[in-house]
Amino acid sequence: MTTTQCAAGGDKGGPTGWMRRGAAAVRAGARDFPRERIGTLLVFMGAGVGTGGWIADIPRVRQALQLSTTELGIALPGFGGGALMATLLMSQLAKRVSSGAATLGAAACFLVALLGPAFATSHVWLIAALLALGFAVGALEVSMNAHGAGIERRMGRPVMSSFFAANSCGALLGTAVGGLMAALGGSARAGLLAPAAVAMLLLALAWKVGVNGASAGAANAARRADPKPPRPAVADAADAADAADAACETGSRTGSPQAVPSAVAVDGTNAGADRAAGPSGAWIRWMGLWFTSLMLGLSTALAMVLQGAVGDWSGLYLSLVVGAGDAAATLGFGCFSVAMAVSRLCGDRVVAGMGPMRTVRLGALTAVAGYILLLSYPGVLTACVGFALVGLGIGNILPVVLSTVGRLGKHPASAIAVAMTIGYAGAMLGPVLIGFCADRIGLRQASIGLLLVSVLLATVAAACVGHAGRLRPARE
Repeated sequence: MTTTQCAAGGDKGGPTGWMRRGAAAVRAGARDFPRERIGTLLVFMGAGVGTGGWIADIPRVRQALQLSTTELGIALPGFGGGALMATLLMSQLAKRVSSGAATLGAAACFLVALLGPAFATSHVWLIAALLALGFAVGALEVSMNAHGAGIERRMGRPVMSSFFAANSCGALLGTAVGGLMAALGGSARAGLLAPAAVAMLLLALAWKVGVNGASAGAANAARRADPKPPRPAVADAADAADAADAACETGSRTGSPQAVPSAVAVDGTNAGADRAAGPSGAWIRWMGLWFTSLMLGLSTALAMVLQGAVGDWSGLYLSLVVGAGDAAATLGFGCFSVAMAVSRLCGDRVVAGMGPMRTVRLGALTAVAGYILLLSYPGVLTACVGFALVGLGIGNILPVVLSTVGRLGKHPASAIAVAMTIGYAGAMLGPVLIGFCADRIGLRQASIGLLLVSVLLATVAAACVGHAGRLRPARE
């Protein structure tokens, strides 16, 4: 019987188990996914262009419809409500349709829904249009994040941050296009149609380049036709890596490398380990997986609260607390967005070099430093540097958390949908709580809550990502 040797050690900063399994699959003959990855990058960028164009056009839509601040405040939550409904639906739909097909379908719905606010003629129609747009955005975010997590898992190396970087760059591009239309004197409708045209071009290129769209139904039909297909070499290699990971974990506890029988390396699975442990072992493993998924959903909510709070309140903080003018008040969110894009452009290398847990912890601590700076020394320069540190810190937290979530369940899109449902609920509740506290104790004091959220991310999210990295992901 042959053996496989591995050095003892945990996931302190090097490649995690899922990276080793992906690398083993590639070495066994799995094809690379350059076209699929490029197509997915284009989808992320197109989504960013569309949402960025809408955010830039909000003031002019309000002016065109002659809405009061209260009426606009009633309409805007419709976006989050629609997104929340979409994530609930996608958690069930993900079990029947592949993530590639769902991504293309949601992208088409997104393009249609993006036209709704441009042609809204009243307050009621704007609410309906934002519900539809939020629903399309929620469905697209779940499907494209699940698809990106699947690509990362099959490639065996971190690529999720590059997808989010494309989304951030797309948002900056959409904002720039919308701002250009405003500078040229275009109408509110033109200010939204121009970014929509750019998004349509990017999504058409994504469809042309190729996003995997095979349906789950076709795969199920193939399995029914051949219930016991021959085991591919890729699966054998992945199982061998699973067994090697188990030996590494044992070695890290005993202090010596462990030998793995080749028969176990080929045929050993997580289910076998659960059967050996009995019903209680399988139940304990299920409870641990459920609790980890729940805490990762909470981490998603915390990250989305931080990201959304800067967009909602950075301008008001600069104008009300710092006393900046209208032009300077936009600098905080601009610095935050640019820093986040830069962070995500470098994110894949950072995750590969430091490991997911250290990346999350260091990022959250960087956000803590940013909030300490801008709250302690109110000023335009210090606020801009503080918001830039927040963007630099949290830029890679959401990609890492969603990538981790996508590796836990049998259906990555379903797991991501559940996490994003919790995330959207938190993102909707966060601004309300900040506004409620700001009315009573002041915006500066209310912003201390965001500092506490960053501290929670540094502890809860980092611990959950580290624990999930030691769990065996489900077979695809």
